[in-house]
Amino acid sequence: MNNVSREGLLEKLMRYSLDMICVVNAEGKFVQVSDASKSILGYGQEELIGASYLQLVVPKDREKTLAIAKTILKGANVTGFENRYLHKTGKEVPLFWSAYWSEEDNTMFCVARDATQLKQAQAKEKEKEAFFEALVENSSDMMVVLDREGNYVFVGGSYVRIMGYPAEYLIGKNVLEFIHPGDAPAIQEKLVELQGKDIVTASEFRYRNASGEWKWLESMASNQLLNPAVQGLVVNSRDVTERKLSQQRLRQSEQLYKCLFNNNPDAILLEDVNGLVTDVNQAQLAISGLPASAMLHQPFTDFLPASVVDICSRYFEQALLGSTVRFDLEIPFSGKGAKVMDITKFPILVDGKVEGVFSIAKDITPIVRAYETIQRQAARQKIILESITDAFFALDENWCFTYANSEFERLVQVKSEEIIGKSFWSYFPKEVLGQSFPEFYKAIKSGEAICYELYHQSLKVWLAVKAYPSEEGLSVYLNDITSQKQIEEQEALGKRVLELNATAGSTLEEVVNHYLVGLEEQRADMLTSVLYLENGQLFNLASPSLPKAYLDAIEGVKIGPTVGSCGTAAYQKERVIVSDLEQDPLWVDYREAALQNGLKSCWSLPIFGYNHRVLGTFAIYHRQVREPSAEELNAIEKARDLLQLIIENKLTEAELKLSNERYDLAASATSEAIYDIDRVYKKVYWGEGFEKIFGFNRATLKNSESVWVENLHPEDREKITASFNLALESPDVFHWQAEYRFRKADGQISQVADHARILRDKNHRSIRVIGSMQDISTRKRYEIERENLIEELQGRNNALQQFTHIVSHNLRAPVANIMGLTEMFQHPNLTEQTRAAINEKMRTAAQNLDTVIRDLNQILSIRGSIGGIKESINFREKVEKVLEPLQLELARHRVKLQMNFQEAPSIYTVGSYLYSILHNLITNAIKYRQPGQETLIEISTRLQGDYVVLTVKDNGLGVDVEKQGKKLFGLYNRFHSHIEGRGVGLFLVKTQAEALGGKVTVQSKVQEGSTFEVYLKR
Repeated sequence: MNNVSREGLLEKLMRYSLDMICVVNAEGKFVQVSDASKSILGYGQEELIGASYLQLVVPKDREKTLAIAKTILKGANVTGFENRYLHKTGKEVPLFWSAYWSEEDNTMFCVARDATQLKQAQAKEKEKEAFFEALVENSSDMMVVLDREGNYVFVGGSYVRIMGYPAEYLIGKNVLEFIHPGDAPAIQEKLVELQGKDIVTASEFRYRNASGEWKWLESMASNQLLNPAVQGLVVNSRDVTERKLSQQRLRQSEQLYKCLFNNNPDAILLEDVNGLVTDVNQAQLAISGLPASAMLHQPFTDFLPASVVDICSRYFEQALLGSTVRFDLEIPFSGKGAKVMDITKFPILVDGKVEGVFSIAKDITPIVRAYETIQRQAARQKIILESITDAFFALDENWCFTYANSEFERLVQVKSEEIIGKSFWSYFPKEVLGQSFPEFYKAIKSGEAICYELYHQSLKVWLAVKAYPSEEGLSVYLNDITSQKQIEEQEALGKRVLELNATAGSTLEEVVNHYLVGLEEQRADMLTSVLYLENGQLFNLASPSLPKAYLDAIEGVKIGPTVGSCGTAAYQKERVIVSDLEQDPLWVDYREAALQNGLKSCWSLPIFGYNHRVLGTFAIYHRQVREPSAEELNAIEKARDLLQLIIENKLTEAELKLSNERYDLAASATSEAIYDIDRVYKKVYWGEGFEKIFGFNRATLKNSESVWVENLHPEDREKITASFNLALESPDVFHWQAEYRFRKADGQISQVADHARILRDKNHRSIRVIGSMQDISTRKRYEIERENLIEELQGRNNALQQFTHIVSHNLRAPVANIMGLTEMFQHPNLTEQTRAAINEKMRTAAQNLDTVIRDLNQILSIRGSIGGIKESINFREKVEKVLEPLQLELARHRVKLQMNFQEAPSIYTVGSYLYSILHNLITNAIKYRQPGQETLIEISTRLQGDYVVLTVKDNGLGVDVEKQGKKLFGLYNRFHSHIEGRGVGLFLVKTQAEALGGKVTVQSKVQEGSTFEVYLKR
């Protein structure tokens, strides 16, 4: 019974179990399978029994399935093993297995449960978890969990994303570390408050993000400390930084609006749709003169003068219809006069609906009055611009015409209405644009006015252009300078003609014809003619364009009161203008010849020479009837004056040529150099004598006074030129003469005697100097030799007188002594002692006599050897020779020498004399030194004119020059009796210096020293 029941129950279990129960043998094949296989895998029992279970396993799960089977075969019990089987339909079916191996039966008992619903439930759970996680991660709110002390224990992904902190960085840190110090106490209080409440909110506090910026947050915290799943404070926060900033901007905007509204200098008011004032600013109150309380909620029209109510109401209605309107209105104010207001009304739209009108009124009275003034000034300016003689136009910043006066219309031959608004560059021709563009551009670029000239080819006029830049564009003035240009061209032509006239070899006919051709080129409609007068008849000199037939008809015509224009002008000595020679009675006899050659008018002017003598006529012909303008008459008279100058010049030139030929013949016959200085034209004529006497080639010599000045001797130049210029500037001086040194072409210096005659104009200004230069070098040489001879004779005479003095005094004394002692020696009663004394005195007297004779012999030898041999001598070497025998004395007396011969190191002279001079001056300096101090002797040389000056300076005893100066260089004169000497040295220095053609000077002070300067001829 029990067995049967168990078998029945097992059968029922196999049939009705929801799990698939199966038995698998050791080969891995199904031995028995429950009915649940059909519902789980789609296979019946008969299909599975004998089949390998591994064939039904999803290929990817077979490896792990085999691995777990091996474990079971080893005796392990397995529960909860999951793999996937293939359903009969091919879909995958997840199964949970439990299995054990029966060693006794050599089979594996297995139970498999379908895990599909469980997997679906798990998937839904994961979806929920993912949803929650995505919600936390991507929410604009940030969620964190804090412990009781406020430390982070969980940080949501959105918190990391928004605040920038990694979650691991925040975990464990206290939330207050990140709160702004100003907000931290309040948050601390909230945390404390949350300990006893379920929910606490914290609005608008600052939290520092990972970038260091302060973000505004608002938070809601929930106390979940007692929730075992959380056990913390759950805080949800939202970043409200933008909202906070928007609120701040809104407040600022409101404040700004209020500030602008209240402080706007323009009057502002707001009206509702009924025209009632809802707000008004201070400017409007100031205009109305009422307080705000009196105007608010009242119709604005109540405060307006009756004369403007209708127009204001009309514009108000337009604004209510949604249009912005703007208008100017002159409003009379009681006691304040009328004001012009610029009024703008804006509709106030709220959700597309007009809720009121916003009005701004700007007082433009000063602007309107200024504009009216400008309009009046513009009218006056237009009158001025129309009245000026210059053409004027204005360009705007786009180079378009904005104005042109009537003179511009006349000059350019255009109406202003045709060009206003048109481009300057499209109107004027290319040759004008090419000149104007760079100038106009420069004016605009620099902001400075420019002036230039241009030629308008199509109008045949010269224009002076002045352009003044401004912010509006350019203001341009045009002045017709054609006449001025013609005058300038005529003057330029005159200069060229005068240059041609001054060219050697040019003839009168050639020069005049050249001038007339130039005049006709400048004025293409005229024909010119110059006739010269000879014996009362007019002959053609130059008429470059007149027909030959006409010239033949008038050739040799006699002048008279009715002989056409030229014959009459020459006869009456005045201008004759015939504008229509066909009608003029002066042309009765010559009309036919003129008309046959197409000549219709003739203006003629006489050409005058010296003493108002008529030289000829200058005539202007035209092939149409013409009356000259004042400018044309002026130009013709200037041309006549130039022709007069040319003709006179050529006639004078011919006369001068003849005179010069005579002059040259006269100059070549004299031994003097003749010169002729033209002070007006700054030219100089040098006579033939300049070549003969001074050797200069006249052909290459400069034609100016500079030749004379440059060749004056440097030492004479300043004095002679000053004397010459003084004579020229003195109006009452007509003669000048001087003697000076002049350098010849070969460099030699000659002595010149210059005599000149000064010619002056009526204003006593010197205009010409005619003179002659005579070489007086030979005469001067003779004079110098004579003066030298006289000087030498005087010197010899002085020496002779001095020699006589020496003989009479210095020789006579020892001779008298000898004679007296001789007489005494003959006395019979003399003792031997007396005789011996007389004998000694006679010997001394004889020695003195011998000394004097030797001194005289030395002096006479100097006098007699003036022409000694000269040689080039080096001063330093000569001084060193003088010092050689004096070395002991120099050392014993502590004498210091300083030498400087840099300026004049040597001289060409007599060596023995120079040695003697140096020896005497140096030994004197040593001899007459100051005792007890170092002696300093300075020896130097310098150049001075024709001399080398030798200076010997000492710091010795010195002498009183004022008292002893005349005796200083005398023979046997001594000034320091306590020092041994004969008084010969300085006498010899002076004698030898004079023998060399020089002199000696001295400067000396007692107890300070002496300075001797010896002038030696170079």
